[in-house]
Amino acid sequence: MTDDTEKGQLRYLQAVIASTSVEVARLFGWQPGDVERLATRLAQDERMQAGVHIEGLEGEYLVSVA
Repeated sequence: MTDDTEKGQLRYLQAVIASTSVEVARLFGWQPGDVERLATRLAQDERMQAGVHIEGLEGEYLVSVA
């Protein structure tokens, strides 16, 4: 994935605060594996958190930390 792709996902998460990887994949037209790889890298860089559980919602979320 390119820096522009990374920036796009970060901007999206900063706007919505939290989203599932399925929602991100659908919005950007990516494969789920692409989202997971990018989410892992951004989480390692402490720019987002992956696997977050939100009370009252099902599933795991990607959450902006910026």
